[in-house]
Amino acid sequence: MKNTLGCLNNSITCLLAKRLIGRAFPAFALGLLAICSASGLRADNTTAVTGTVVASAAGDYHSLFLTSDGNLWAMGNNAFGQLGDGTTTDRDTPVLVATNVAAVAAGSYHSLFITDDGNLWAMGYNISSQSDGGGNGSNSGNGDAPYQAAPVQVASGVTSVSAGAFHSLYVTEDGTLWAMGDNSDGQLGRKDVGLESAEPVVVAEAIGDGAPVYTMQPTDQRVTINAGQTVNATFAVSATGTPTPSFQWQERNAKIDLWSNVSGLFYSGYTTGTLSITNAPFMSDKQYRCVATNIVGSATSNSATLVVTLDTSNNSGGGGGGAPSLWFLGVLGALVVWRVRKRG
Repeated sequence: MKNTLGCLNNSITCLLAKRLIGRAFPAFALGLLAICSASGLRADNTTAVTGTVVASAAGDYHSLFLTSDGNLWAMGNNAFGQLGDGTTTDRDTPVLVATNVAAVAAGSYHSLFITDDGNLWAMGYNISSQSDGGGNGSNSGNGDAPYQAAPVQVASGVTSVSAGAFHSLYVTEDGTLWAMGDNSDGQLGRKDVGLESAEPVVVAEAIGDGAPVYTMQPTDQRVTINAGQTVNATFAVSATGTPTPSFQWQERNAKIDLWSNVSGLFYSGYTTGTLSITNAPFMSDKQYRCVATNIVGSATSNSATLVVTLDTSNNSGGGGGGAPSLWFLGVLGALVVWRVRKRG
């Protein structure tokens, strides 16, 4: 099936009529259209497109529409390349911009579309990086290009897109909402990015499966050391949750019910699932636990105790213990007495 979209002839008379229709001088505009008709100029020049129109979007002075065969068409003002045809030439008849398109959106002077493979493309006014999110500028490659005259890829795995005057938003397959562009009125939902964001920023994440749940609890650790040796031990947990939880280990003396976050010279990994104690001085009866947290909630693990034992069996000298040492001293004493008597 073929559809037609009316566009006025680009002659001066018909262009003036187009500007005046629906504005302050409708009667005058209709008179100009009559002149167009009498002079043989058609005020409804048409462009034939295949398929049916399934979606459309409008900027301030440009329009886009999507047909059922996946073709994206654009027309109107193109001062900033918002039509995406690689030029900055205004178009008063539709031009084919892209194929295999699934969705379309338009801001004041920029346009965006999603292709069937989930890639997000943008073009047009880019003074606030609303058209490329930084890093994809067709002119500069770093988001500094004032406009994008041809579509540039912004992201992949995108399911929907929308646009404000000078900012853009899109949702990815995991349910995350991203935003880029002007933030002068907080429209990106992130006060920490300043007046604009040259890179896409996360506005909201999917809650998913919920709060953290422990799949492995920490266990007691027993360590035996000799005098002068240091303590080495490891405690580990694992937990599930969406988004992925963060970890913080805590410690306390077994005799004092007061927990505090682990930190210090002898500890490492205290914000991961594995806490390591390395070359620590003698300590015993300390307890450790882990707190897992995400945006949904938190969970605290069981506590585990570090028991350190000092081995004193080798601290009395050679011979394997106290009795052999006394025997050795006795023999030495007898030899001294014998030598004294011999000299006498």
